[in-house]
Amino acid sequence: MSNFKQQKTKQAAIVLAAVAILGAAAFWLLRPTVAPLAPLPPVTIAVPQSLNSAPMFVAKAHGLFEKAGVNVVNKPFVMGRDALKSVLDGKADLALV
Repeated sequence: MSNFKQQKTKQAAIVLAAVAILGAAAFWLLRPTVAPLAPLPPVTIAVPQSLNSAPMFVAKAHGLFEKAGVNVVNKPFVMGRDALKSVLDGKADLALV
């Protein structure tokens, strides 16, 4: 390849790289900003005081709901039947039974 062709190839590569860098910078600078989400209303979960509810208590104690952006309020009940009744009565959003 002649010296002239090598020089033109290098110039074309430099121009192409500059255009790519400028395009990426423009895309990054002009991208739309995302507004932060408004806080979600709390989710009330009726939880019976039984061994089956242990995963719920562990998740709450370790802050897993907060990490996921969910505000969970535990509403304790003695039995699963009472927890379910609270959902049917509109006093809780979810129930463990």
